[in-house]
Amino acid sequence: MDTWIIILIAALAAVTVIAAAYIAVIKKRRSGAKKKAGELGESAVASVLKKCDSGNALVINDYMTVEEGQSRQIDHICICSNGVFVIETKNFAGTIYGGQDEYMWQQYVNGQKHEFYSPLKQNITHMYCVKKLLPSDVPVFQYVVFTNGDISHISAENVTDIFSLRQIIDGADGGKTLSSQEKEELYAALEAAAADISDEEHARQVKKAKELAENNMCPHCEVKLEKVKSRDGIYYECPKCGFVKHEK
Repeated sequence: MDTWIIILIAALAAVTVIAAAYIAVIKKRRSGAKKKAGELGESAVASVLKKCDSGNALVINDYMTVEEGQSRQIDHICICSNGVFVIETKNFAGTIYGGQDEYMWQQYVNGQKHEFYSPLKQNITHMYCVKKLLPSDVPVFQYVVFTNGDISHISAENVTDIFSLRQIIDGADGGKTLSSQEKEELYAALEAAAADISDEEHARQVKKAKELAENNMCPHCEVKLEKVKSRDGIYYECPKCGFVKHEK
């Protein structure tokens, strides 16, 4: 092979390696920036929750539990005299669109559209996980809190901005008042039931579940999802646990 061809192939290979490394660095930076934004939003919400229940709320942040073999990371659990509140925090910029029964919501920022799984449905799952750990007569509420962005186009209940959060929590009526001792007991029960899972392991499980769903496999049972046609379109359902994946 001629020398100049060998040089050309080597140069192309070097460019490919450099380009791949550059893309990896950019992705890592974006991922880090997104994580930092999320942490700032969660910190702001945690500060608000501490002031609820006349400053007597008991708050657990970044709670980890396991449901059906899959780890669940809950941003906040706030225990007040009027009930237990399961909070999902989103720190998204731009304009957010979403509906009560929609599985995919949209974020419009800088002229671009990004879709994400409904945080409302995500948090409903979290709420049921928490309910299983508590006595059946304890009122449990769930709210999704946006610390940034325009949420005026979201048509769903249990979604609020950070400025209204404290008023909503303090005004909730679950039909039962918890004493200070009961609140302490609930806090202790939740702490005792928390799963000892690292952030890295949780991220690994989330990635695996996403990959399974993308390949039409149930993220819980790891069996093939069955295609179902309905008047509202096509969706995929697990024959074992009932997990549903809607087509985008």
